[in-house]
Amino acid sequence: MSHRPLNLLLVLLLVSIASPAAAQEGDDAAGLFERGLQQMLDGDYAAGCPNLAQSYELEPLAGVVFTLAECYAKWEKLATALEHYDEYLGLAAALPEDKRARQAERIRVATDQQTALELKVPALTLVLPEDAPAGTIVRLDGKELLSSEISITHRLEPGVHDVIVLRPTGESRSYQEDLAEGDRRSLRLELPVIPEEPKPRPSDSLGPMHIGALVAGGIGVAGLVVGSITGAMALGERDAIEENCVDTQCNQTGLDAADSGQTVAAVSTAGFVIGGLGLAAGAVLWFTAPSDGPASEDSEPSTSAAIGAAMGPQGATMRLRVTW
Repeated sequence: MSHRPLNLLLVLLLVSIASPAAAQEGDDAAGLFERGLQQMLDGDYAAGCPNLAQSYELEPLAGVVFTLAECYAKWEKLATALEHYDEYLGLAAALPEDKRARQAERIRVATDQQTALELKVPALTLVLPEDAPAGTIVRLDGKELLSSEISITHRLEPGVHDVIVLRPTGESRSYQEDLAEGDRRSLRLELPVIPEEPKPRPSDSLGPMHIGALVAGGIGVAGLVVGSITGAMALGERDAIEENCVDTQCNQTGLDAADSGQTVAAVSTAGFVIGGLGLAAGAVLWFTAPSDGPASEDSEPSTSAAIGAAMGPQGATMRLRVTW
C-alpha cells in the first residue's frame, strides 16, 4: 500500500496551519513557523524543529505544537515527539467545540501517533534508597532532577543515558543505561561510598632504644676492628721478640718489641671485649625496644637508653643504662 496519499494529506494539514498562523501571530512567530515548516518539508529537521519550537514559545497555538510534534517524529526524536503530541491533544481538548471540530483530522493523527510512540519510547524509572540523606542530588543526562521527579517514569530517546548520584558531601556514583526502542527499565540507585579516613601510619623515626641499639652496635663493630688490627700488630711484635731475644736476654730492639707487644695485646683484648659487649648490648636494645608508633600530644617518652665505653691502661669498660 502506497504512503503517498497519507503523506499528501499530512502536508495539506501542516500547510493549512501556515496561513492562520501568519494572520494570528506577529511577524516573528509567523516567520519562524513558515521557515521551520519549509525546512521540515525539505527534510532539514535539525534546523526546522528548533525554528518551530521558537515559534511555539512566542505563540503557543495548538496547530504549531502539532507541527512541532510531526517534525520531531520525522527526525526520530521519539520521546520529544510524544511529549508534543500529548501537549497538542491537551490543548485541542480545551478548545471550544467549533474549533475542536476543525482540528478533528489532526486530533486523529496525533492520537494514532501517541498510541504508536507509547510502545516505542523507552522508559526508565529511577529508585533512590530510602535512607538517602537530605540533599542527595540525582542528575539525568546532565539535568538535575527535583526530588519529586526522581522516582517518576522518565520517557527517553533510544540510546545511552547518564545517571549521576551525588551525596551532600560531594561523593558521586555514575551509571549508564543503553535503552532500545520499547525498553522498560527500573534502575536501583546506590549511594556513593564514603571513603574511609586514612589511618595514621607509624612514625618512620626511631625511638631512643633503637637509636641506642645502633650506637652500641657501632661501638661493637669499632671494637672488633680495633681488636683485629692491634691483634695483628701484637703478632708482629712477637716475631720481633723471637728474633731479638734469647731466653730472657734481649737486645734493645727486643726490649722495645716486648713493651710494644704488651700494649697492643692489651688494646686488642680490650677491643674484642668492647666489640662483643657492644654487639650484645645492641641486640638486646633492638629486640626489647617498644614499637615506634605515633605518640599522642600528651604522651612522654617512657623508655630511654644511655651507653658509654672507655679504654685505658687497666683495661676496657662499657656502661649500658636503660630506663623504663
